Amino acid sequence: MWVPGLCSYTKTICRMDSQGGDKAEAEMKALVTAKNLGVMTIDMPCMKHTGYPATMNCPLPSAPGVNQTLHQRDIAGFVDGPYPDQSELEDAESMILMVTSLAIALGAVGCLTSALATVCIVCRLRAGTVKASEGAASHGPVILASTACEKTSDVSV
Repeated sequence: MWVPGLCSYTKTICRMDSQGGDKAEAEMKALVTAKNLGVMTIDMPCMKHTGYPATMNCPLPSAPGVNQTLHQRDIAGFVDGPYPDQSELEDAESMILMVTSLAIALGAVGCLTSALATVCIVCRLRAGTVKASEGAASHGPVILASTACEKTSDVSV
């Protein structure tokens, strides 16, 4: 993938012209050469995996940050990002520890509350069914019946 280095997008590498613009971009592009970047090719006898005979020379690229097997290596004097202070790391670690401990504690309280509520509900349901069955056994079944009664003519108007 090829991405053009335009100063309007890559302000961190465009330090030539404080005003920016086309002049700074042109100066930057003029300095991006193989010689300035330390890129070169070395002629070496071709290896077996290339499929060429060993008597033929194959160009091997060489650049800062690339070793002989074309794998990345550290560049002396190059800093790969800012390194935070140890105190900042400890503060962040203590904050993460506090938040995770709080989340675990709240989860445990929620689980205990749920378990306690379940036990209370089950006990109430069992107590209600036991009382209902005891009441039915002591009084016997209820039979609807009527008794004959005399009419009274004591009507007062």
